[in-house]
Amino acid sequence: VIGAGTMLEVKGELGASAIGIALMIFSESCEAVALVLTQRLLQDCKFSVMESMYFVAPAIVLCLSLAASLLEVPVMAKNGDWKIIMENSVDFASAAGLGLGVNWVTMMLVQATSSLFTKILNTVRCICLVVIGVALYGEVVSPVEIAGYVIALSGFAGYNYVQVSPDAASKIEHSVDKCMCKNSWSPPQSPRSELEAAECNEGEAKSLKVGERSRRPSMSEGERARR
Repeated sequence: VIGAGTMLEVKGELGASAIGIALMIFSESCEAVALVLTQRLLQDCKFSVMESMYFVAPAIVLCLSLAASLLEVPVMAKNGDWKIIMENSVDFASAAGLGLGVNWVTMMLVQATSSLFTKILNTVRCICLVVIGVALYGEVVSPVEIAGYVIALSGFAGYNYVQVSPDAASKIEHSVDKCMCKNSWSPPQSPRSELEAAECNEGEAKSLKVGERSRRPSMSEGERARR
């Protein structure tokens, strides 16, 4: 449900291309692996958030430094854009501090809940940012996008309801399974399979009768011992 709502949100806003879709899939896969490994450190290995940051931060710095040195640093050195960082050092330092805070809060959330809940909550956070943009900055949102946001939020609410009420979740799952079984088509049984099913039922009935007969003498012996 959340995925369907997200697809409606971006419909008509992005130009799809093979390279873009490949990069998106690669990015989502990396994020999923990172969240699952973070959950393993925090919950399975019983690490604290600080200890996990000691493990995760060097790898993050290494990957970002390699990407920036290959893609951004040459262009910045050629055009002199590095001066922008020096002139706005406070803003860049504040952005770095906020990034550290976001990673810290994300790890705390993974430790308290799960990586799946963190990913779903990230989708809701993006929707909240869109709502703030519409309310404060006058951004225009189409009716299709609004429907997508509503569907995604409904999926988030349903996920929380299932997590809070496992009994209701099992009832819903049982109802869905019954509907799927009713709607699913099964080929007609051959005469041989029907004969095998009848023989199986007959064998079960015989075994039940034998079991009842075997229990009756033991009961009578018990009664005799009591007498």
